[in-house]
Amino acid sequence: MPAEPDDPGIRIGVLGPLTIDRPDGPVTLRGVKERTLLAVLTAHRDRTVPLPVLVEALWGERPPPSAHKSVQTFVLRVRKALRPDRSAPEVVVTDGGGYRLALPGAAVDADRFTALVEDLPDAPQAAVDRLRSALALWRGTAYLDFETCDVARAQARRLDELRLTASEELAAAQLNLDRAEAVVPDLERLVDDHPYRERLWALLIRGLYQQGRQGDALGAFDRVRRRLADDLGVEPGRELRDLHARVLAQDPRLDVRAPHPLPRELIPAGRLVGREAELATLRRWWSLACAGRPVLAVLRGPGESDRLRLVQELAAEAAERAPVVADLGGVIDPPPGDPGGGPGPSRPGLLVTDRPAGTRPGPPPGQLVVHVAGVDADAPDGAAVLDLAPLPPA
Repeated sequence: MPAEPDDPGIRIGVLGPLTIDRPDGPVTLRGVKERTLLAVLTAHRDRTVPLPVLVEALWGERPPPSAHKSVQTFVLRVRKALRPDRSAPEVVVTDGGGYRLALPGAAVDADRFTALVEDLPDAPQAAVDRLRSALALWRGTAYLDFETCDVARAQARRLDELRLTASEELAAAQLNLDRAEAVVPDLERLVDDHPYRERLWALLIRGLYQQGRQGDALGAFDRVRRRLADDLGVEPGRELRDLHARVLAQDPRLDVRAPHPLPRELIPAGRLVGREAELATLRRWWSLACAGRPVLAVLRGPGESDRLRLVQELAAEAAERAPVVADLGGVIDPPPGDPGGGPGPSRPGLLVTDRPAGTRPGPPPGQLVVHVAGVDADAPDGAAVLDLAPLPPA
């Protein structure tokens, strides 16, 4: 596969009607053949599509004698629509007996969606935020208006399945955050639309049980059992049967503990932008602490608000599973006497402090201590260090 091309600023949308946006505004591509050609190239973004594949996509099994010449004409029209400035790099390139749409993944909404829903973070709130961003990209049926094109139909089926999986993951993450009230109505709609999707039924049963509706949860199991038996002649799978038994037994593992309270100074303020790599480093340190290791870290940077905002993002995720304590400005929040307040040596915990590193004992196993400091602060031997460069104006 060719290397990821440079981004010319063009955006193509296929999660709904085909849309084209250039830096100077939206573009209308009117010809049916031209739109189908672009849809096929988009489905194979940055991969060469052989000329015979394009011919079949445009005319089926009975192409006209002039098909190859017509494809060249359609390509010229698509090129003109995408790149009216002939001095700009070509977007539709001729490549080894075919054509290739030379755009990066960020240029196509379907590729952005796929990237967002793959390799989800473990923290439920981070997963919720990412999945919501992914699902918000949809504007209707994928590759709408290309039902007669086999390539587009195949891509639409793949994306629809991924969309449904993302909806399941979003529901699961929200249930892990004890948000059954917000999830159950959506799950009721989804099981109506996909009555044989057993994972959706399992999530619905969990949500009803978390709402204190044990009878409704058992009723949902009866609904899916009857539907599978009447329509398909099969019994529910092992996951549903095991869940049914756990609901009957009122298994305490079905209960969800609310996240730990966040210290006031560590409540996130607005959206975090431009620090994805640094946040990944903090998450890696937190994973080590959750695995039982003591982690002492120094986060150095030129602006306190920027440093603190980065730590806020980590703290919001960490609070979903462990206590978080702030020792900032001489104030400890929550105070040491609060029930369940501070992290202890036998459980994971996060401590964020602005006291100079080395003025307190090292962390016990399972603890991450993050010292927020200025650019010239010293770091003790053995401490992990993350230096923040100033963000660019953009």
